[in-house]
Amino acid sequence: MEIRLKSLLYPALLIAMAAIIGLGASGIQTSRAQPDKPPLPSVEPRLFPTDAPDAKPTAHPVSVTVGDNSPTWNWIWQPICEPMLGTYLGKRYPMRSVQVDLVDDASLSLGVAVPDMGVAQAIAQSDCEGANGELFCTVTVSVGDPGDPLDVAVTAAMVYAIDEFHRVKTRQEWESTDAWDWSIFAPLIGEVDGVWESACLEVTR
Repeated sequence: MEIRLKSLLYPALLIAMAAIIGLGASGIQTSRAQPDKPPLPSVEPRLFPTDAPDAKPTAHPVSVTVGDNSPTWNWIWQPICEPMLGTYLGKRYPMRSVQVDLVDDASLSLGVAVPDMGVAQAIAQSDCEGANGELFCTVTVSVGDPGDPLDVAVTAAMVYAIDEFHRVKTRQEWESTDAWDWSIFAPLIGEVDGVWESACLEVTR
């Protein structure tokens, strides 16, 4: 099973470039709204992260703080998850702390679909900003009902936004990472009897 993680930034930029130089749409994948599926929101592009991309990951766990500012949804975090997330992030990214809030905001620029964008049972959107190793991230539910797909989508979207913040913004890097396996988010999510579940949180109304 694969996770397909599509930033709304680069498809938009590629389409604009193709229109300018007169190229056809061949070879450029775009998301088209289906009659029975709500379209993902359009967003303003953000080309580069705030922090330097060549900084080394921290040698200690990242301080994690979570909040719930959504009037529609609640998330219940397992006690083990905040230190688990802090260790996961500290091994990968040059950061000291992250504040993650659940919100209602359809304008967030990144999206994670479960199991994929073509047959999405759940979609969560997310984004991060910050500087000097301190990040402030927001996550919102776009599509779905309470259950494993939504829990996985929200968990993955949270981490994906942090990864996107630190990712080097080049076309070559983008084209090489248009799909991942779910296992990159382990141990924050795990497969149980063939079903991916979040080890971190449960999303409820």
